[in-house]
Amino acid sequence: MKKINTLTMMILLTYSFSIAQELEVQGDLIVTGTIESATIDSMQVVIDSLEAEMASMHGDNQLETRVYTVQLENATEENPYYVDLQLLTGYDLDYAILNILDVLDYQTYDLFLVLESSYQDVNNNLSWKGNYIFIGEYGIDMNASQLGAVRFIQDSSIKINGSFPFTGDILIAVTAQFPD
Repeated sequence: MKKINTLTMMILLTYSFSIAQELEVQGDLIVTGTIESATIDSMQVVIDSLEAEMASMHGDNQLETRVYTVQLENATEENPYYVDLQLLTGYDLDYAILNILDVLDYQTYDLFLVLESSYQDVNNNLSWKGNYIFIGEYGIDMNASQLGAVRFIQDSSIKINGSFPFTGDILIAVTAQFPD
């Protein structure tokens, strides 16, 4: 049997590597320089497009709460104050959640202050639903209402009224998707 010397072995291995279609490496492979592969490049394009799509879906979907002061003068059930959200916020909002945060500079006591939004009931009649706070001689009961926040949906109306004539300033929190 003929012995194969080291030089011949190296030539055969080099030749076999040069014509091989696949190369399997056992253990760690360290590569210096760049790896050129259409598969890696196309995968990176797909990943980049998916990241951009996710960013566009979530970037416009952030709710923000802003606080506004509404000044009322003699607001009653018969003479309510209608809130123009576009005038109040400066934006034409499609949807918003409103809450009364505080009442300032008021002179009237022992009354309910009501924040309501309109909706069409099952009989297609205009109805109002909302929450209220109680203003008493010893302060404001913000927990008087169990109805929670008032929802504004495009084309609904928002009104504020008092069980007795109310004059004062109200802090209202508006939570919505405000444009940049």
